[in-house]
Amino acid sequence: MDRSTVNAWDYPPFVEAVKATKRDHLIIAGLSFEVCASLPAISAREEGYQPIVAIDACGTFSAAKREAGIARLTTLGIEISDYATLMVEIMGDNADPKALDVYAALDMPFAVLMGQVAGALSR
Repeated sequence: MDRSTVNAWDYPPFVEAVKATKRDHLIIAGLSFEVCASLPAISAREEGYQPIVAIDACGTFSAAKREAGIARLTTLGIEISDYATLMVEIMGDNADPKALDVYAALDMPFAVLMGQVAGALSR
């Protein structure tokens, strides 16, 4: 969407598109974490949505700004996560026939992880 608003939530076609999904849980990312992702997350939360910001799917202007943004969102009760965790959560079941493809696409070798857990348990 071509818009000039800083906060995507201030652009009516964006809000209409979100409402058209009929979903109340939103995964949000943006060019900058502290502006492009955080501002619509805050606005969506004020309208009853449950936003989660995928922090590693966003850029930032500085480490200090990212830390301030994290503090602000957590104070407001807005969840922050990473994109890979969110995708695995959406998948929901490791028995899904596409689970290995999902882990591979996310560069998360599930078999290696399970081997590490098994190794730790056998000590």
